[in-house]
Amino acid sequence: MNTSDGVSKMVQSGDDGSSAVTPQYSDYSDYQYGPIGPFYSTVFAIFILIILMSATGNSLVIFIVLRFRAMRNSVTNFYIMNVALSDIVYTFMCVPVMAYIFFWHVWHFGNFFCKLFAVLQTATVQVTCTTLTVMTVDRYYVIISPLTSRQTRTIPKAAGISVAIWIFSFVTHTPLAFLYEVDEYSSCNVRQGVGSGYLIFLFLSTYVIPLTIIGVCYGLILSHLWKLSRNGSSKETSVQTATKKWKTTKIVLAVILLFAFCWLPIHIVNIWQGFQSRDNEYFRSWEFAIIHTLSLCLAYANSCINPIVYALAGTSFRKHMNKMFTCLGGDRRDPYSQNTTKYSLHKHDTSRTDATMMSHSTHL
Repeated sequence: MNTSDGVSKMVQSGDDGSSAVTPQYSDYSDYQYGPIGPFYSTVFAIFILIILMSATGNSLVIFIVLRFRAMRNSVTNFYIMNVALSDIVYTFMCVPVMAYIFFWHVWHFGNFFCKLFAVLQTATVQVTCTTLTVMTVDRYYVIISPLTSRQTRTIPKAAGISVAIWIFSFVTHTPLAFLYEVDEYSSCNVRQGVGSGYLIFLFLSTYVIPLTIIGVCYGLILSHLWKLSRNGSSKETSVQTATKKWKTTKIVLAVILLFAFCWLPIHIVNIWQGFQSRDNEYFRSWEFAIIHTLSLCLAYANSCINPIVYALAGTSFRKHMNKMFTCLGGDRRDPYSQNTTKYSLHKHDTSRTDATMMSHSTHL
């Protein structure tokens, strides 16, 4: 995302208007003690809250998946852990830097870290959206081909795909190191002349293309479930199996919709700004500074939302979380160590009939 230079753009101004998007103050004292102070102090506090929530929530997700055997035997949970890891990297590498810039308003970390920062922030976002895409394709495969998927979906394959996603993301966005630099205004910015093309590339690679693939997959999933429901009682078992798998798929869909909602505003703002004249006075206004800052906050907040979704909608995550705190309270035995039934994100039915079917249908 084009977010690394968001705040520094707001406070730096050149004669050509290349990076000025905030009101012009007569001197530094007006800026430091003027109306901008309370707003940016509030934003700084929001950034700190995002860091704490993301670090706690995503670390808890990773711990639960790794700690409990029933959870780490799920392919879907493995992908969820990959998303949590990318959110942690993004949170610790990007949000603290932006919080620092909100107070100092200049880039103090040198040209090398400017380039590294640009690559890290875009690569980690690419990891997130690509993993969500893979999760959706995986859910489509499970629902369309339940028998075949039980034989081909394995944890080693999921691990290999996750590693490939990280490699793909960093290879794709490493060229950003050649596009970013610290300019004459001590701001970490994209070089002049490449801004518009760069923004379009980011919008396509980290938003449009992944969400298009996801939309097609969910359309096919819904079409398949609708056809199964029309086939009547002769396909009752298939309908029940697909319905159980759809419960997990809905949680994945919720995470995807939140990603789309949180990242759309900053994409719109960046593209809007990128295709306007650099002399446009509106981008120097206090109103635009607020819009741009709130869009950044919403994008960053996506890193801490997913664990909340798992806790509220994922029955298995909630159960294992309760068990973990129970163990911390004194009982250190793994309550699921002897349970051979796979746990998915959705609620587990304990009846004998359903348990038999679940043993064949809930391996996510």
